[in-house]
Amino acid sequence: MLLAGLLNLQGPMLGRSKGQLVSVAGFLRHAFRVLVLALGGPLVARQTVTAWRYYAAWRDTLNDPSARDAYLTFFEVELAQAVGLLLIMGLLLWVLRPRGS
Repeated sequence: MLLAGLLNLQGPMLGRSKGQLVSVAGFLRHAFRVLVLALGGPLVARQTVTAWRYYAAWRDTLNDPSARDAYLTFFEVELAQAVGLLLIMGLLLWVLRPRGS
């Protein structure tokens, strides 16, 4: 009986301090939202910092046109990756938003 209740993904799983019940699906949804934020945030931050460094290098190379073009391309690619990751994170967080009870 207890095992059947735990395997039911729509039924209650845990009791909270105020008597609220959390389903397994709700718990997994929340855990995945936290995981998306914990892994995605540092990835976006790293891409943004790298893009900023390429932008600074682009501004510093005034006399070398080939290096200037390369740094500008690197900056654009890193910035596009950061924006793409941010959009994917936003979409995942929106899809996994808490549902009404």
